[in-house]
Amino acid sequence: NGKIDLLKAEAISSLIKSHSESAAKCSIDQLSGSLTKKLNKLRDLVIFLLAQFEAMVDFPEENIPEPTKKAILSDFNLSIQHSESILNTYESGRLYMEGLQVLIMGQPNVGKSTLMNRMLDEDRSIVSNIPGTTRDILDADIFIDGVRCNFFDTAGLRDSKDPIENIGIKKAFSKIDASDLILLLLDKDSDYDYLNRIIKDVPRGKILHLINKSDLMKEDNKWGIIEQLEDKGLKYIEISAKKGKNLDLIRKKILEIKNMDTKVDFEEGVLTTERQVEHLKKGLKNLKNGKELKIVILLEKLQEIKTAYGIKQFGQNLKDMVITIKRNIIS
Repeated sequence: NGKIDLLKAEAISSLIKSHSESAAKCSIDQLSGSLTKKLNKLRDLVIFLLAQFEAMVDFPEENIPEPTKKAILSDFNLSIQHSESILNTYESGRLYMEGLQVLIMGQPNVGKSTLMNRMLDEDRSIVSNIPGTTRDILDADIFIDGVRCNFFDTAGLRDSKDPIENIGIKKAFSKIDASDLILLLLDKDSDYDYLNRIIKDVPRGKILHLINKSDLMKEDNKWGIIEQLEDKGLKYIEISAKKGKNLDLIRKKILEIKNMDTKVDFEEGVLTTERQVEHLKKGLKNLKNGKELKIVILLEKLQEIKTAYGIKQFGQNLKDMVITIKRNIIS
């Protein structure tokens, strides 16, 4: 009934579904119209750009001077920059709304389930000295500074002849692409060459290397796995899941790696849904393509941009702008 726009309606839905303090904060700020204001500025810029080209078509005899053409190109670039800037907010917006997907991976008996239980502060995963105990993926939510982190404890990675265990290992592989962060748990017996073949296509920034059982490490005897990581220039954290050593450092590092260790100003407006992203991407694509087109085709592209950015009621404003632009040209 015209009381709220679609962005605010989405914010209400997100607020109801919020699972964390950060998600609720983001939704509340969206309700204040922060994203709407940012998109409205972009909309006004596109409308003005469209009006200038309408003026060129309607009043060709006026011969728009070169400075005006440069100004139009400047508006094009500014619209593109603003669109890209808003698009770049989606990654943080998505992570705060949906939470981080954190995958615990490693070979059997490296301490994955112990780490999971320690992070949760409860016995969720079965801990055993028998390799292959964890066969299915176990997941649980952990909240770090108000940010929801969905942890997944996976089957130990190895070449197994057990068909049931292999199903669990394949499930672990299938979660790699969908995860936001991988905690790769290692100890002195880990076969890094084997693990590296599995994660070789995963970006370095997505993996946090953890050396577990460091309480068993002697000061004068550096483990071979550590030397391998250092030779490759990879950073790591020495932990003891059993003793609880450096777990706070893991929590801190998780947020730091995903750039969530600093407070996001949701009042500035961030994208939170794929629908918002798709509309903005469509408009941005047409903006970039429009810079290379002839004016008649360009007008059609700008009309498509107008639709993509949700610009519906613009007729009278556009006419007023065209008249204003004509007066400026004549004067």
